[in-house]
Amino acid sequence: MLNRTWVSCVLSVSGVITCINLKSLVYSDYKRPESDFPLTLPGELIFSQVIFRHGARSPVYEVKGDSSSWNFCSPDIYEKYLLPVNIVSLSTSTANPVEDDSKSQETTPINVCKRGQLTAFGVQQMVTVGGLFRKRYFEEFHLLDKQDWKNQIYVRSTFMKRAVQSAQAFLQGLLCECELQEGERVSIHVLDKKDENLFPNSYQCPRIKELYAYGRKLLSENKEKFIMPELAAGYWNLQSPLDFIRLRDVIISREAHGLPPLESDDGTKLPHEEVVERGHRAMSHLVLGYNERTRNESLKLSGGLLLKELLEHMKESVQGKQSYRCLLYSGHDTSLVPLLCMLQIYNDEWPPFGSFLAFELYRNSKGEHYVGIYYNGQRCSLPSCGNRPFCPWEEFERQMSPFLLQDSADAACQPSKPLGGPEEMRTTYA
Repeated sequence: MLNRTWVSCVLSVSGVITCINLKSLVYSDYKRPESDFPLTLPGELIFSQVIFRHGARSPVYEVKGDSSSWNFCSPDIYEKYLLPVNIVSLSTSTANPVEDDSKSQETTPINVCKRGQLTAFGVQQMVTVGGLFRKRYFEEFHLLDKQDWKNQIYVRSTFMKRAVQSAQAFLQGLLCECELQEGERVSIHVLDKKDENLFPNSYQCPRIKELYAYGRKLLSENKEKFIMPELAAGYWNLQSPLDFIRLRDVIISREAHGLPPLESDDGTKLPHEEVVERGHRAMSHLVLGYNERTRNESLKLSGGLLLKELLEHMKESVQGKQSYRCLLYSGHDTSLVPLLCMLQIYNDEWPPFGSFLAFELYRNSKGEHYVGIYYNGQRCSLPSCGNRPFCPWEEFERQMSPFLLQDSADAACQPSKPLGGPEEMRTTYA
């Protein structure tokens, strides 16, 4: 849950400083450790990997009734609050793999957001998140050093422009106390979309495409659970179950920016809670598997390559072979949800804009290592580790091993036999 009372002063469309209401990034409790396990640090924090969702954006989809002009994208905001960076391509075929959702859209006024664009709200949101980690890693835990942070931080982002800009804003908040030398820039590393592991990637893993296609088929055949025909008038003809995902996207984006609820042509207000719940259910159905039988397979395909990378980096730190102290990953909601589920801490609330998940590694005086999970401002208890807030490294590695994919050529990623049949339909919505 987010506290909605935070007020931030940003540049308005006219270029004048103005104050606007914005969702605060002071998160409420997520999961506190059980009372039997008091929160005593197991040692010194020596390594962390933080995966975060990009900040608030304009809707990716257009919906009838969303008549807002979306005047939240003044160029002055990006110039003022985004830390200048170098984009380092990790692709062997693309010099600059960064893509812009809006690049193919029609020209819009200079201050008006294009579809899927990180807004002024989102920029400020990510500066705030970066500030939280500055306080945590520079001041509280001393994981990072103000004199040597350049050699301690590595940043990677997906190829989407809103993710890259979110990383820039995060760095602005994280490093605002540290001075860059003139002309010096932090590097953000970007993979080609065909090689990216920060979201479920059907380019790498054809089996994902099969599961998604069949998931959509099941959704369309269960209209009573995912489609409300009475909502068609005034918005669009809800022919597809994915329309609820799109409609939810518009609702969530408007709410994040304090815009009023959608209304149809006749002034009827959309039943937001019902639409958001059905859209959430449809997204979970696609990303997390459409029944218990496919849940583990979906999680492994959706997050197994990223989890493997995270565990390898932690193992390098345990062995004293990791040169960095903090790895930052700028991604999306689908970067976080599979990891939350594999950790068994997903509470069926889709990660809001600006959500973050940190894998923190601690070492005690005996040389023993422990893993702690920090999600949206709270330490998580780990069900797979007896609901303790810290899990011995070896045990944590063992618990996560069933979800690992070795590489994109893993047999689990290859196309498989056809899905479905009468029995599948009976078990999906039991």
